[in-house]
Amino acid sequence: MNKKGQALVEFIIVLPILIIILLAVVDYGNIVYNKTKLENILDDVATMYKNNESNEEINKFIINNDKDLKLDTTKEEKYINIKLTKNYKCIAPSLNKIFKTGIVIERKVYYE
Repeated sequence: MNKKGQALVEFIIVLPILIIILLAVVDYGNIVYNKTKLENILDDVATMYKNNESNEEINKFIINNDKDLKLDTTKEEKYINIKLTKNYKCIAPSLNKIFKTGIVIERKVYYE
């Protein structure tokens, strides 16, 4: 019996699964990093809205931080909904199906 050949076949069968798990871990780390970055930017944007800064200044701030960000705002009576979206393409093929829309952060801010 050739034990080396058997171990090689088992390794070749398991290798793609290990690679996909490794890529998923790297993607998850990047997603958490980008989400934290977006939350920090959203804090600054919310503060800018509270200080009644113009939309041009807010858009400049967003573009200076990340050109791929998309800002959506909707005003309700005394509140404004701020939504930041960033397109993100995952390395692992299975995670692309989960994050089709990218990373989205929303916040409701009191606005006079």
